[in-house]
Amino acid sequence: MNSMNRRIEENLEAYLDGSLPVQAAEEFRAALEASGGDTRHLVDVMQKHSAFMRSALRTPDTGAEPSPGFHARVMDRIEAQRAASPFWSALLEPLFFRRLVMASATAILLLGFMLFSGGADETIAADAQNALHVIMAGEPEPLLPATTVSDGAQNRDVVLGDLTTYQE
Repeated sequence: MNSMNRRIEENLEAYLDGSLPVQAAEEFRAALEASGGDTRHLVDVMQKHSAFMRSALRTPDTGAEPSPGFHARVMDRIEAQRAASPFWSALLEPLFFRRLVMASATAILLLGFMLFSGGADETIAADAQNALHVIMAGEPEPLLPATTVSDGAQNRDVVLGDLTTYQE
């Protein structure tokens, strides 16, 4: 814009938005005609851009209504896409996928903790083996008499085992 006439530079913005008074607009056009071809080309390009921006930023008609049946067509299209989608598309839903990942990570963490925490207590494993044998065979293994067990909690377990396996 260094080669542009001072009058053109001062009035360019008002000329482009159409707010230049009639007398000033005539003077602007006369100065533009007297200027070089580069200045005329630059103002012409700016005028086209200005017209484009005005048309692009024009507010839409607020009274416009969708055509009859528009909402029904949209819902039909949504249902058709939902029916055509593969069964694994539910796995790609963000919320479901996030929950699935968190549940899997929790299960892996718990299994890893159980495996690497030193194993299960041997008495728990033995009791589980006993219970499995009782369930599968129907015949309980003989339990230790209550007098040989020194722990109160184990005494209760022995009595409970005797009560649950009692047969007439």
